[in-house]
Amino acid sequence: MLQRKTIIWTLLAVAFLGGVVYFSFLRKPKVQYLTEEAKRGDLKETVSVTGTLKANDTISLNFETTGRVSSVDVKVGQKVGRGDVIGYLDDAGLQLAVDQAKANLEKAQADAGANFDAIHSAEVEVDNAEKYLDDTKSLNKKNIAAAEQIVSDTKAYYDDAQEYYNKVKDENGSDSSTTKSAKLTLDTASANWEQAKDALDVADQTADLSETSAENKLNTAEASLDAAESDYVTAAKDATVASYEAAYETALVNLGKAALRAPANGIIKEVNYKVGEVIGATATGAFAKMISYDFIMEAKVPESDIAKMKIGQKATLTFDAFEADERFSATVVSIDPSATVVQDVVDYIVKFSMDKDDSRFKDGMSADLDIAVAEKEDVLTIPERAIKETNGKKQVQILENKKPVDREVKTGMKGDGGMVEITSGLNGGEQVITSTK
Repeated sequence: MLQRKTIIWTLLAVAFLGGVVYFSFLRKPKVQYLTEEAKRGDLKETVSVTGTLKANDTISLNFETTGRVSSVDVKVGQKVGRGDVIGYLDDAGLQLAVDQAKANLEKAQADAGANFDAIHSAEVEVDNAEKYLDDTKSLNKKNIAAAEQIVSDTKAYYDDAQEYYNKVKDENGSDSSTTKSAKLTLDTASANWEQAKDALDVADQTADLSETSAENKLNTAEASLDAAESDYVTAAKDATVASYEAAYETALVNLGKAALRAPANGIIKEVNYKVGEVIGATATGAFAKMISYDFIMEAKVPESDIAKMKIGQKATLTFDAFEADERFSATVVSIDPSATVVQDVVDYIVKFSMDKDDSRFKDGMSADLDIAVAEKEDVLTIPERAIKETNGKKQVQILENKKPVDREVKTGMKGDGGMVEITSGLNGGEQVITSTK
């Protein structure tokens, strides 16, 4: 009997140990896959740096392209305003490229039944109308401020004349020559005050009429652009038209680069080239330098990001001295070709002109800048962490019937937030595996 119990307990112990071994070592754990959906959207890449606001800073002025100098339109000591021409490069080759690109585009548009020139002209009209409205508001503001100041000055003079008249009248009586002279002065002051108030009313009315006219002009331009674009919507989807449109726009941009313009108000400090000299790709010296009268934002960009920087890029700024939700905009105007090395850290000085002035700006203010260096619309994106590289090929894993399947993909632009563009290999809506647990 005792022997039988021993055998039973032995068998139970073996079974228990076998279960422990199976569940601890032999049984495969269930894998849980974490996925993200491949979806279309806008992709942006920004470079974030810190900068310092500077007054009377020196800006290097350089062309964005190479070529032979055809004109130098400034001299040392000359005052310039934002947008004034500094110099030109010979643009014959660039103009030829524009003409060729335009001819190619027009042929493609004729096939697609579109008219890009109408849209381009309408866009220019909208830009001009917006600028005219801004200029009108600015001028009206100045005129009204001046008229209000005159009203204030004439009112103060009238009050002084009234006080003086009352005083001499009490002291000398109404019929005295002093009192009569004071009365004449008071009448003149009163008339001047009334004229100033009338002038202010006229300035207000003129401002309303001029701004209404400018707004109507902008509305008309926008309506014309909407009409032109509505006729182009279908044709714009044609790949051939889109390709030639991009080539034409690129050619126009390159032609614009033949003109060097002042990025801010200031005075010319140096002019280092003459007509006929060639600016090459390896040129290190600035075409010219100017001292800015406007505030300039100066930032140090690390060498890992400097290749992404271009003249004309936009940046969004937040100042430490202002509220965190108050944002400003600026434009890249200068990229220093020489590096600044501090404790083996390599940076490049990039300067920005503030798009709008602010009376609160002070020399030395610090700010955080987010510089938009690339942007694409309506592209297929996934998290970059989902991509693995094997034998020089990029792959992702997708879930099919709850099982992982390898898929080769091709990538494009890398954006903020760890997102990357997928140019082929995936469709929108597919679930890609980002991790397991």
